[in-house]
Amino acid sequence: FNLINKDLAFAPLIEHPTVLALMDAELGRDAVLLDVSVNHVGAHTDSGGWHVDSPISQMPAPFPDFTLAVQTAWMLDDFTADNGATLVARESHRTLHGPPKGPVALDNEVVLEGPAGSLAIWLSQTWHRHGANHTDTPRCGVIVQYGRAWVKPFVDLRTPLTAAQAAQLSPRLRYLMGCNANAPVRG
Repeated sequence: FNLINKDLAFAPLIEHPTVLALMDAELGRDAVLLDVSVNHVGAHTDSGGWHVDSPISQMPAPFPDFTLAVQTAWMLDDFTADNGATLVARESHRTLHGPPKGPVALDNEVVLEGPAGSLAIWLSQTWHRHGANHTDTPRCGVIVQYGRAWVKPFVDLRTPLTAAQAAQLSPRLRYLMGCNANAPVRG
């Protein structure tokens, strides 16, 4: 978790112009960064269970009929059906309720496959899970989640920042990280 505070090399992923344009359109220009973390599916790992992302996962059904957060996954390795690529349930974001429990197969599931360097994007209310990794090597990605301005981040992204680090960040990244506000956080 909180990779941006561990290495500023993650900043270009967070501030990718195409991604920010999508976030502006879906969440508003005042969207904030909720988390930057690594997703690692180890070798010979079973599939994960279906879930929705926070903040939706913290709410009772029916879910809001608008998007609170958007998840992006930068593929550090090739994502394949064999190595645990993310699966999403097509149209599940429209159900306004949570997914079934466990890693059950769904008729509408789609494997998000792509070569290393690719990007997958889904709404926080979309049912998703990692697939089973049947290979001898792990599969890794960087998860960057954005939310509406009033959604609390997972941690206070500002706390570990030094003044020298903050000075290296663009004004937009400082805003995304909450450097311009003192809103409460989950942490």
